[in-house]
Amino acid sequence: MRFFEDELLSRGALAALAARLAVTPGDAERALRRHLGVCLDTCHAAIEFEAADEAIDRLLGAGLRIAKLQLSAGLRVQPSAATLQALRAYDEPVYLHQVVARTPSGELLRFEDLPEAMASAAARAAEEWRVHFHVPLYRESLGAFTNTQAFLARILERQRRGAVTGELEVETYTWDVLPPEQRTVGVDASIARELGWVLERLAP
Repeated sequence: MRFFEDELLSRGALAALAARLAVTPGDAERALRRHLGVCLDTCHAAIEFEAADEAIDRLLGAGLRIAKLQLSAGLRVQPSAATLQALRAYDEPVYLHQVVARTPSGELLRFEDLPEAMASAAARAAEEWRVHFHVPLYRESLGAFTNTQAFLARILERQRRGAVTGELEVETYTWDVLPPEQRTVGVDASIARELGWVLERLAP
């Protein structure tokens, strides 16, 4: 929202766009709002501890178009010696897996990747971690962890009640780097199951 408001929709930006298009600043703003929008990534939003309805309401309330919903889920971890040891199976070198840790006071601590979070005493003392590691949408329980499925389900409920956007994309791409116990069936069957899970929640 700040990027749109402070940069794209600033008076100077709209004046420059209006001059280039030979239209009024009002027409330039309407064109910008029509052609540019926000891709709401449900994994990123969930690991930032956002609230689903609030995220949508704030974007729409600011007059910003939600151009796409990227449907994905991350990990939820209650840090302990046992769960952090189990989490090491998700520490792989292909992708960065950002971590947001919420402390008992509500402060959010952010880490670029799992090793940094695991090395942090403050993170280990937090009450909950959310990890940007795309896991199957349909599998709420993943052994020692859960996922952010509840956030995603709430977003889909909003979409079902009144379309937030015409574009939805299931975005799980981590099948080859999931721990072996999460890869017990083929990728094709897993993707089909994910799509089925989404469609069930969009059905009238």
